[in-house]
Amino acid sequence: MTVRGGRPRASPALGGVAAGVRVRGINIASFADIWLRGGDASSTYMTLDGSNNATQWTDLSGHGNHATIASGGPNANVAAVRNGHRGLRGNGSSARLNFAGFVMGATNTFAIVTSRASGLMCSLSWTTQSEFICQFGGNSFSWINGANIQTLAASASGVHLLTVEQIDGTSLIGWFDGTQVFSVTPTVALSGKTIKTLFCRESGDLFSDCDTFDVVHSSQSGVAAQINTAEKAFYAL
Repeated sequence: MTVRGGRPRASPALGGVAAGVRVRGINIASFADIWLRGGDASSTYMTLDGSNNATQWTDLSGHGNHATIASGGPNANVAAVRNGHRGLRGNGSSARLNFAGFVMGATNTFAIVTSRASGLMCSLSWTTQSEFICQFGGNSFSWINGANIQTLAASASGVHLLTVEQIDGTSLIGWFDGTQVFSVTPTVALSGKTIKTLFCRESGDLFSDCDTFDVVHSSQSGVAAQINTAEKAFYAL
């Protein structure tokens, strides 16, 4: 399903699966367009093949924006567990998931719970040289959107929550584990761009070997504090 940012939204309760998912009284599905959440071994959030590789990561927002297999889906490695919740681990060479075609509007809030990759590798991408979070210029975690290159953490190991809110032409704010680390004016718009890949760059390179537990996109501003509170509690960050 393709959802354009800013369109009228259906009630997440209609999606069924996410209606009761609350942490600290916050239901991310109530304002998310995409919500991929890590689950325990018995959860149905991830569809796995016989080799424990993901063929689909189910969108819990109720909008059907699932991430599905494109090439050798990332592995639901039992070693990749955070606070009892299992994530997906890329192989750094071919494993990737694709989105069907979510087109962004002028207001976008992103969050991802992920570990540092071993090299310059992309986690979530919409076009070439535009990646949500990747390791760049020696920094552990960065936001790259064309000329917008912002550091979220210069040096950090382990699993972290990375959150970015951009209102085109107005503001670009980033948080690392819930603490604000930058606030600038964006120079490159997101409106009209399509979220395409997870675990690699849209052009089919810079494959990630990180562990990723959660991905959120919302077309609303002012929701970062709720996301940060809920995700930090859920994953004990």
